[in-house]
Amino acid sequence: ELPSEVGLYWIDPDGRLKQVRRPAVRVLAELPTNLLYYVILSRFSTDHHPFFTHQREQAVAYASDRPERRQLGRIVGSRMAEELSALEHRKRMLEHRIDATRYAYDQLCHTLEEAGLPTNEWELKVALASLQVGARTGIDPSTVQRLRTAAQHILDETDRLQALTQEGTQDVTSASTHR
Repeated sequence: ELPSEVGLYWIDPDGRLKQVRRPAVRVLAELPTNLLYYVILSRFSTDHHPFFTHQREQAVAYASDRPERRQLGRIVGSRMAEELSALEHRKRMLEHRIDATRYAYDQLCHTLEEAGLPTNEWELKVALASLQVGARTGIDPSTVQRLRTAAQHILDETDRLQALTQEGTQDVTSASTHR
């Protein structure tokens, strides 16, 4: 009852698909060249490309320009990959520097805590101010200078760590937006 170009499939009681008859194979006649030419040119619209007056010009330019565009794509892709790799390397280096600075800062804070000195920025500023006042009232100048130098060093390290963190964040943010 079915035409020869239609196949027939049955589903077995256990749910498997079984092919009863294959569809007949048809050989398609060769398409006329004019039809193929029309199909190709219909894909090019002069409305979208104002530099071409005819669709044929656009098709020829597209075909001849294709290897150049492929090469340009490879070059741009390679350059982007190199820049991304360099940015990732710089990010790793900055993270390493931040970790090293944090370690040094933690060691300094630990030493200050053992000496009974304050470790947070506000207390350090207050301690530095009181040391300056104390220096004027007759406390040993070398002790005052050592404490002042240590406090200033901690403040400088804190500022440097904050700057590194902000710089690393800005670099990584700008790199991800360029991708």
